[in-house]
Amino acid sequence: MKTDPTLIGTVMFMPIRDTFEKKPLLPLNVGFELNRHYWNKGIMSEALEAVLAFSREHIGAHRIQAEVFPENKASLKVLEKLGFKQEGLMHQYLMHEVTRTFLDVIMLAFINNT
Repeated sequence: MKTDPTLIGTVMFMPIRDTFEKKPLLPLNVGFELNRHYWNKGIMSEALEAVLAFSREHIGAHRIQAEVFPENKASLKVLEKLGFKQEGLMHQYLMHEVTRTFLDVIMLAFINNT
């Protein structure tokens, strides 16, 4: 599968402000998505592990955080497996684009102490 050029998902680092400093002073947000045909195969765990290693070696980010909907158990499991810790539930944090209802989000963070 690693030799197949088909795009099956993405992992994104996003600074919480507009630009990356030489060494980020502020947290980075990580987001990811994977085609459902590839779920439960360890692919996202492997991809995120590589991205975290890259961030430690080349970006120097001290804090990487992720926001996950409480019902997304698979993403919570992947992040916790990689050392992210739940920090809390942000009540009515985001508005759903279609239903216009507010949604809760769990904040998780990985602290790079190296």
